[in-house]
Amino acid sequence: MLPEEVLSVRWVHDPQLSPGGDLLAFCVFHQEDGGRRDIRLMAVEGGTHGNLTVAGRCPRWSPDGRCLAFVSEGDRSRLYVLRPDLGEARAVADFELGSFWWSPDGGSIALLKQEGGQGREEDIVVVDEEVQFQHIYIVDLTTRKVARLTSGEFHVLEFRWSPSGDRIAAVTAPTPVPEEALLGRKAELKLISPEDGKVLRDLEARGCPTSPAWSPDGRTIAFLDRGNELGWPDSLFVTSLDEGTPQNLTEGYEGTVLWADWVSNEELLLLVCEDLRSRVRLLDVKTGEMKEVIDESAYDLSPRQISLEGKKSSFVFTAETTTSPPDVWTFDMKRRSLRRLTEMNPRMELGKVEAVRWKSSDGLEISGVLVEPVGYDPEERYPLVVIPHGGPLSSWQLRWSDTVYSWGQLLAEEGFLVLLANQRGGLGRGSKFVDSLMGDIGGKELDDILSGVDFLVQRGKADPERIGIGGVSHGGYLTALAIARTELFKAAVVQSGIVDWVSHYAQTDVNTGIIRYLGGTPWDNFELYLERSPIAYAGRIRTPTLILHGGEDRRVHIAQSWELYRALKEMGVPCEFVIYRKEGHGIASSEDQLDLMRRVVGWFRRWLLS
Repeated sequence: MLPEEVLSVRWVHDPQLSPGGDLLAFCVFHQEDGGRRDIRLMAVEGGTHGNLTVAGRCPRWSPDGRCLAFVSEGDRSRLYVLRPDLGEARAVADFELGSFWWSPDGGSIALLKQEGGQGREEDIVVVDEEVQFQHIYIVDLTTRKVARLTSGEFHVLEFRWSPSGDRIAAVTAPTPVPEEALLGRKAELKLISPEDGKVLRDLEARGCPTSPAWSPDGRTIAFLDRGNELGWPDSLFVTSLDEGTPQNLTEGYEGTVLWADWVSNEELLLLVCEDLRSRVRLLDVKTGEMKEVIDESAYDLSPRQISLEGKKSSFVFTAETTTSPPDVWTFDMKRRSLRRLTEMNPRMELGKVEAVRWKSSDGLEISGVLVEPVGYDPEERYPLVVIPHGGPLSSWQLRWSDTVYSWGQLLAEEGFLVLLANQRGGLGRGSKFVDSLMGDIGGKELDDILSGVDFLVQRGKADPERIGIGGVSHGGYLTALAIARTELFKAAVVQSGIVDWVSHYAQTDVNTGIIRYLGGTPWDNFELYLERSPIAYAGRIRTPTLILHGGEDRRVHIAQSWELYRALKEMGVPCEFVIYRKEGHGIASSEDQLDLMRRVVGWFRRWLLS
């Protein structure tokens, strides 16, 4: 697959099924067209995905299914309400907004709006002096008046109306940084009155509740919360408003819950990650029994986003396969029938993708995704590029893998064998797998990667003299650590990677997770911070290295890449440092993405194929 083909892919996301189940709205993201988004509407039965197209994002149906609210694209986002039968859209809110939800009676829309930030940027800033909180506002659709609902020294992260409309469940935090709030165990789940914004009740939670969902009778709330030492929400809880004590329904579950919503007062529909595949499950609230809904393996499907229709008897979801990007599918739970609704991209010639598993140095089974070169010959050994995932709370899956961050089919097109490695600490293997990284970041997870390379060499697939490594963010960190600790790799690509944990602690916009991964602050545990920093071993590096970084990156500051670049130049190691000045932690513009992919492919071609 060529870089130009990667950008030509149209990404389907955010499917929304109308309450009656007859209409579908979904978004299409056009990478090669400056990241443009549009909303498509179609009839579920016999429709085409060009019935009606509007420029925008976040489509949400009114409770009666007659109107569709969405946020417009452009320099200034607005909230619009569209009548699909008339083709008319009217603006109801003229300001930047976050998520929004229709009231159950359809007469108003509640939305999130950030305070301040409307004036010019000041030349002098006092850090932490002016905190811009986000609060709930209510738009009356009859009068078009916008009224502020909540106020105070707290930040509303997300919310949901109760089925009767008399309460709002809101996740709040003392800081506007979501990750800091969650990892800091400071987020709270509150019940708020939609009449005056007063807090009716504080609900018990473990400190990082997210994704609240009301049962149809309004008596129980399901939410995700922490089930691991890191403090990240990966377990499903329910709390009865009569009793008030949350119950963990997935304790001991060796997977990760990503999303949940009610199909009845007794059952929840779940989207989960289980090792190398995401799956849809049905959970009995009383017994805790989890049932298979779709045999995803039989269809090579990895679901991403789900939308239930009003009667809860069917749902739509985006899903992808190892050979095709996301499309919208529908599943009828009564008939147990699966049907594909869209086909947005042409088929391409790709390398074969398969699951692989191997034992790490301590005997723990590690999994990964292997992408074979196009035209693969089992009698040959191929140059190998191993790509550890970022995060660390992430994972590679058996799904469409070719983006600006994974490079799998990009390199397969050039004749490389590619291993997408799921080192310990990631999603999909349960809380214990996540917790195994606490106090050991950059430790055994590096062994997981190296043992994966040995596994492919021993199987006769990889050429031991032509092995490269590359990664983004945490994957970039592990890449830098690997070339500092071993001479195994003949080429490396470090994108937005950490090389110095001490300086990174002060530079990043989120440092609470670092404290947990490294067992304290730098002054508490300086030796471990230094031991797990690639810069401490930079004098040993001999691997030709390409360094890539966004100039506006706040998650991993560009100073991290400067440290690595200065060290490599001082040591005379072949290296190249490319700065994408206007980019952040992710590379957003299509021009920069194209340049980056060409450089990645060119670097590995130069050092592993020449």
